[in-house]
Amino acid sequence: MGRPTDYLPSHVQKVWDYLKTVGREQTRLAKIVDIALLLGVDENTITQWGKEYPDFSRALSAVKATQKTQLMDDAFYGGREINSNVGIFLLNANHGMHKTERFEGEIKATPYENLSDEELDALLEKKFGAWQRDKEQTKKLLEAGGSNG
Repeated sequence: MGRPTDYLPSHVQKVWDYLKTVGREQTRLAKIVDIALLLGVDENTITQWGKEYPDFSRALSAVKATQKTQLMDDAFYGGREINSNVGIFLLNANHGMHKTERFEGEIKATPYENLSDEELDALLEKKFGAWQRDKEQTKKLLEAGGSNG
């Protein structure tokens, strides 16, 4: 049997109380590590409790949502002495918000189902014929080299 848990139902209220102490006005970002320090456990324990206790999980979700909202607002509208690069990094690392590349242009696709057998054969020969010929030539060279040695 494992060690008894340090989890107490009162921890949920402590998380909600903590959320009242963070935000732009307080110049303090909501963080899971703060919850761990507040409750005297490590972050892995906080994560485990979030998996085991639904009320605690909801409170942790509020911490993450509060952090995400503040990071987004500060990144978009500027905060007091906010470093936008740090905000972007945290949104990427903690909330899965990744930079995306946009493609503008035309993509041409061949509708293969509309091609005749002859057209498909010609296309396959064009794409794979040289490769196949090179493969066969390499095989012959290897066979010839093996018979000389």
